[in-house]
Amino acid sequence: MRRFEEAEVVYVRNFTEGLDVPWQEFFKTEDRAAVERRCRDEGMEFSWRGNDLQTRQRGPAVVRHPRTGEAVWFNQLQLHHPACLEPEVRSSMLALFGEARLPRNVTFGDGTPIPDAVMDRISAAYWDNAVSFPWRRGDILMLDNMRVAHARNPFTGPRKIVVGMGSMFGVEQLTARAGA
Repeated sequence: MRRFEEAEVVYVRNFTEGLDVPWQEFFKTEDRAAVERRCRDEGMEFSWRGNDLQTRQRGPAVVRHPRTGEAVWFNQLQLHHPACLEPEVRSSMLALFGEARLPRNVTFGDGTPIPDAVMDRISAAYWDNAVSFPWRRGDILMLDNMRVAHARNPFTGPRKIVVGMGSMFGVEQLTARAGA
């Protein structure tokens, strides 16, 4: 965890036509200048390759909880790191795009790759701490979004999902507390 606290992480997105979410949908505009402004405003590096867009955004992997001050693993590595793909999907993606053009990737903040062995340890920790239960009609799940990594098991049938948000904290507020 120390390396993640010190180095942070960089999320790399390659918006490639016909694959994943198009940049026009992600940024809710077809205006390249508006996308570039937003990237600059949010501290994202960006580059164009024809109509494809690559963004690189640095962020913390570990922050301090705004109420308790405890170190909190707060990132989306498992949504971006290629080690989290099924092996045959990963091989296919690497063969098609190469490491630099994968639709999603994540590195340490200095640009060095996060080794698969590290991701294996992170995934094992998630599964070791997983809590799962069968969803039934009327179930309610309440959690502290910063202290619990959450996902949903498949559920079939009609459902209503309600998200209640408490105090919102920006990255600046969470990282400012890290030195406190």
